[in-house]
Amino acid sequence: MATIAAVIENGATLKVTWPNMQNGDVGEAVSYGAYADRSIQVRGADGVGGNLRIEGSNDGVEFPTLTVDGTTALNLTVGSTGVIKNVCEDTATIRPHVTAGNGSTLYTVTLHGRQ
Repeated sequence: MATIAAVIENGATLKVTWPNMQNGDVGEAVSYGAYADRSIQVRGADGVGGNLRIEGSNDGVEFPTLTVDGTTALNLTVGSTGVIKNVCEDTATIRPHVTAGNGSTLYTVTLHGRQ
């Protein structure tokens, strides 16, 4: 398991990318409080059984799974075309976490935030 550094581009919109995430990797948690509208894009390869979870925290200790609509957990697979989902909760920080997969699981995750 590795912690993947976030690549942050901050301006009128926020773009955060966590590249080349493999099974067990956790993305560096980032703050995005000034950006009310948020979406996550995931692309890459699921491999066998790949799963990417989007997590958030207000205390920096516990990182529960965020949701699309308040009930549907952000546990994602990309299939052949990638996926984009809204993020419902407004937490202090957010991070991706690859919770399952094999040696060919490889994701690039991009967060977009708009004020």
